[in-house]
Amino acid sequence: MRSGLMAKNNAPDSSAEAALNLGLEHLRRNHLSLAAEALREGLRRSPDHPLTLSYYGLCVARLETNYAEALRLCKRAANLDPYDPALLVNLGKVYRLIGDRGAAYRSLRAAWALDRRHHPTMLELARMGMRRKPVITWLARDHFLNVLLGKLRARITRAFHSPPSATPH
Repeated sequence: MRSGLMAKNNAPDSSAEAALNLGLEHLRRNHLSLAAEALREGLRRSPDHPLTLSYYGLCVARLETNYAEALRLCKRAANLDPYDPALLVNLGKVYRLIGDRGAAYRSLRAAWALDRRHHPTMLELARMGMRRKPVITWLARDHFLNVLLGKLRARITRAFHSPPSATPH
């Protein structure tokens, strides 16, 4: 049991835990407004619970697109429990929603360094894909020539490395 869900007498706060579990279930089903409502209730009962803060931050980013607040919540959660890779994964997801792939990748790599078998971390790293070096290394990655040549390189690579299509006999 996470310490943030403990009441003052060290007994688990079952209502905060129930709110977190309900919020996570709604998130799995992509019911963002219901998830945010349940997680808000969990935070009302246990305001410093890292997992609830982190998932609520992810909801805020996805539902309200209030990225500054989402980052604040996810960073606070990660600071409260720096050894939980799930918190860094959620922070990485928020960074990716914002469009900051570099920060997202750093956050996911930090989560992976904590637990190399953490499935959500591996899944998010795979979703991001591997970035190659820029075609022209002495130009910035976002320079128009590198972007254009990178897209061309990707098309050529796909054309030569795509599996053969099945043909009926």
